[in-house]
Amino acid sequence: MTHTITLRAFAIATGFAACLAAAMAQAQSFSLNGNWSGRYVYGDNRTAVEFTLELDARDNRCLGRIQEPNTFGEKSASHLFANVACLSSGVRPGREFRFIKQYDGTGGVSHAVQYSGVVSQDGNTVAGNWLILSSTSWSTGQFSMSRAR
Repeated sequence: MTHTITLRAFAIATGFAACLAAAMAQAQSFSLNGNWSGRYVYGDNRTAVEFTLELDARDNRCLGRIQEPNTFGEKSASHLFANVACLSSGVRPGREFRFIKQYDGTGGVSHAVQYSGVVSQDGNTVAGNWLILSSTSWSTGQFSMSRAR
């Protein structure tokens, strides 16, 4: 009888260890690295703006570059560009992903935008809100982005 209980305990422990190892491997292999396509919308009736994001989220770094059509800068530039710096580390599915988008001056645009969204359970989409704060005003809206296929 003791031998049977020991075997059952071993089987349960082995099954638990296998599940834990699989979960840890999945967590370690998850990355937001890659190309994303998305859109952001304003809190008013303006048209949504599409963007692309190239995100380098490997080797303990998380930086990126965004390109979007110029919808509010000087008309001499057809597109606006921004650098991305992640504020979240160790992001996992179901968790918050935060980053700052800093326009690089193209088209006379150089302000920063804060983004905060939740990564979907499959890790292929992020959706949330963006916020621009200045000394005299603020603006907010929503965004979503998906891995480019």
